[in-house]
This record gives sequence, C-alpha cells and structure tokens, in this order.
Amino acid sequence: GHPPYPAAVPSAVPGSTVNGVVPLAYVESHLTTQAVVLEQQRRIADLEKDLTAARAEIARLKATHAAETDAEKSAKTPGAADPDAKKVSSRYWTPDEHKRFLEGLKRFGHKDIKAISNHVGTRNATQVRTHAQKYYLRLSRESSRQNKPPNGSQTNSATQPLSASRQHPQQPNDGSSVHSNGVSSDGS
Repeated sequence: GHPPYPAAVPSAVPGSTVNGVVPLAYVESHLTTQAVVLEQQRRIADLEKDLTAARAEIARLKATHAAETDAEKSAKTPGAADPDAKKVSSRYWTPDEHKRFLEGLKRFGHKDIKAISNHVGTRNATQVRTHAQKYYLRLSRESSRQNKPPNGSQTNSATQPLSASRQHPQQPNDGSSVHSNGVSSDGS
C-alpha cells in the first residue's frame, strides 16, 4: 500500500542520486518518516474517537444534571410539578402526624407501613417505619420502667432461677404433660 518511490530523487536534493538510483539512506529515512506519519494519523483518529465519546458523555451528564436539578426544585416547591405531591416534612413529627400515625397503626396494623404512610399523608414509608421502630422502643422502655421493683434494686436474671410465671403455663412440675384441650396425660 505504499506509493511507488521515484527512480530518482527530485532535483531539489542535489547529489542524492547515483546513476539514477535512490540511495538506501534516503529510502530508509523516507520509510521511517512515513511510518511515523501513519502512526500519528492512527493516534489522531483514536483521539478524535475518544473526544467524540467524551463530548457525548458530557452532553448526557449535563442532561442528567439538569433533570436532577429540576426534580430537586420541584420537590422543594410542593405542587410545582405534581399537584398531589406530598409536602416536604420537617425532621420532627408533629403531634397531628403522630395522631394520624396511631390511627393508621390501629386501622391497618403494624405491618402495612405503606397504608399508614398514606394515612399520615406527609411521611413516606421509610419515615413511618423508622417512627414505628422508635415508638415501639419507647413503649418497651416505659413498660420496663413501670415493672421495676419499688426500692430501685435490680435483679440479675442470670443468677435467679426461673420463676413460675416464666415457665410455660401448660407444663406442670410433676412430670406429666397437659394437652391443648387442658387435659393432662396422667388422667387428672
């Protein structure tokens, strides 16, 4: 694929031909130069491909950023993009939100977080789930405070034997067993 080499070097290079034959040093130099030029042309083509791909990526990122910015703006202004969008909530639950949370809890049960979220109206499912966890922890903490001994002493459950109240209520201590109908296996 190389262009044919002239039989003689152009007259611009004096003394470069000997009997009309191109000297070997000239041919080698020309081939080396041509190889460098071809390599540079390949490199330029690769760089142009990379540049085109980078420009496309920049355009994609700009479009994504613009869409995210628009979404953030519409989220900050309730009803701007979607008239039915929930308002942006503060970090703390208002007494009214908590009241609606309790109503939803009673109405839908503790497992239907999405329905409770819709009932509250201003909180998403994740916020409702977190609020429920904190609410149950608080109830547990308050009930454990009420069950504390009056003198403030605490019992160590690891050293105390199981009390009768902690044993299974249907298991008598005499070795016989009680069936679910309440009749014991020894006939009593």
